[in-house]
Amino acid sequence: MNLETLTLLIVFFSIMIFILQRSKRSARRLMLFLMIAPTLLLRHYAMSRGVETEAWIALLIAILLNFLFWALIGRYNPVASKEVRVFGLDD
Repeated sequence: MNLETLTLLIVFFSIMIFILQRSKRSARRLMLFLMIAPTLLLRHYAMSRGVETEAWIALLIAILLNFLFWALIGRYNPVASKEVRVFGLDD
């Protein structure tokens, strides 16, 4: 098993899942559509290099890491809205 490739794929998959996870609910469909190209490129990379096993393991680890982030941090800190609240001003 190639650990450098596994690490690289974990980082790419984690970033992609994290962006999708932290996008607002109304923009998730657009983000999902924009993730198609990088996903196809990663699939082509894994198939051409013969690292399909590393790609599947990296995807599972990335899903686990993003789930842990969501469970520990993301659930209590939801995605911000467009409105900005300023505390302490009496205007």
